[in-house]
Amino acid sequence: MIGNVHKALWVCSSGAPILIAFSAAWLLGKSTYTIPVIFLSVAVLLIVLALISFYAMENRLAVIAVRVKKVTPNDKIMIQYALSYVLPFTSIVWDKINPFMSLIVSAVVLMVLLLAHSPTANPLLYGMGYHFYEVETENGIGSYTVISKRAIRNKDELTTVIRITEYLLLDRSGGR
Repeated sequence: MIGNVHKALWVCSSGAPILIAFSAAWLLGKSTYTIPVIFLSVAVLLIVLALISFYAMENRLAVIAVRVKKVTPNDKIMIQYALSYVLPFTSIVWDKINPFMSLIVSAVVLMVLLLAHSPTANPLLYGMGYHFYEVETENGIGSYTVISKRAIRNKDELTTVIRITEYLLLDRSGGR
């Protein structure tokens, strides 16, 4: 499993589209460049670090066998992400941003996401062609999220995974 630093990077990088949407809204609404350039730079940095971390994780974590009872497509988490996080930021441009309050709110959200056992949807992977599946295993745990580039149509197609976090797995069954 990944450590807390990688998990924090994973959570933070999922906010990159929010920063990009906010930058576009700010640029269109205010016609100033400083804030959008800062936010876009942070978004690009988060994306690059997340990709480096993801590829390192793919090669370093152990592959484990899994016995699946049920597989269900779960790409709806990306729709929920877009509707609940990105779209509201495309229409919000504040005249006066309170950086202290923004930092406090961001820190609280980060802590909740880091401590939660529920996996965080990361739109970067969706953009790279990965799909999300909800999996119930034979050991009785019924809410693993599996990330896979393959279309999984049968529970028997999923035999090996990499455990990223407590309930987030990466498919390795396709011989990769």
